Amino acid sequence: MSHALVMSVRVRESGCPKMAIRVLKVLALVVFAAMIVLAVRILAFGPPPTPENRVMLQITRAEEAVELSSVTGLMKVVSNDYMDTADNGKKDIARLVVSALRGRERWEVSTELKSITVEADTARSDLKVTVWPADVMSDQVTYELTLTWQREGWTWRVLSSSGWQEADKDFGEIGEPPPPPR
Repeated sequence: MSHALVMSVRVRESGCPKMAIRVLKVLALVVFAAMIVLAVRILAFGPPPTPENRVMLQITRAEEAVELSSVTGLMKVVSNDYMDTADNGKKDIARLVVSALRGRERWEVSTELKSITVEADTARSDLKVTVWPADVMSDQVTYELTLTWQREGWTWRVLSSSGWQEADKDFGEIGEPPPPPR
């Protein structure tokens, strides 16, 4: 038996319509208070972010992590289930990231989001990423990346990627600057 029905039966048994009115008033106040809390939340924080916005936030976090040489920050964006087209898992990517970011050189990054599509718990983003050693913009190198994302709880993480492997052509040993042009 539902609570409303039980309450209705008890009120009828007691023969006290005043009690029923009090219960309805309290219920109306609770509902009204919940609506006010929801309205304040929406006004204060805006509507909840869309999946596209959450993916874009992760892209920004990754960019900031590279600029801060934060291996931990960058790896937080990568899923434990990561596997790319070159059969690199998360541990392999972590080793590459460590060798690239732990060098003496700091990196600057510029990211252009070309497209993003979300379907249920997966997403795909196409990016144009330009990297260069800090203070040496003339050494810019640009890559076209495709990232596959997976929703993991409240956040999105990279499940697979392609395009970054082109860095091997420009950076002999990951983390070293490209050779001078001939």
